[in-house]
Amino acid sequence: EAGNPGFLPETNKQLATAALVQRLESVVAAASPQPGSCQITARTPTDSTTKEPFTRVVVQVRLRCGTSELAAVMHALEGGNPQLFIDNMELLSRRSYLSQGVDGADGALDVSFDLYGYLKSATAGGPRA
Repeated sequence: EAGNPGFLPETNKQLATAALVQRLESVVAAASPQPGSCQITARTPTDSTTKEPFTRVVVQVRLRCGTSELAAVMHALEGGNPQLFIDNMELLSRRSYLSQGVDGADGALDVSFDLYGYLKSATAGGPRA
């Protein structure tokens, strides 16, 4: 598993959490063609309570995005390496059906989800560094 690109490359949970937040920030910035069309409103590192053979690194995320920006963010997060996963996703529309966006935006969504990846860990049977 040492060469598996699916795992987070960092050596500990704190470094992996910081890298996960940086990746989220860069993906959101790249998916946002206009300043403010997709914004991170919260990002909170949290501990996983799930018993698994590998250490799960989790960040609870809250975004306010248009539909197309959200699709680009989700695709970029789940489609790259290391492998990241999205869980517990909730969407809430912030735009009325009757109102038209003044700036032509395709609607505002308030989105929350857990973003996570896995560390290579000694609990999986590998040697401890």
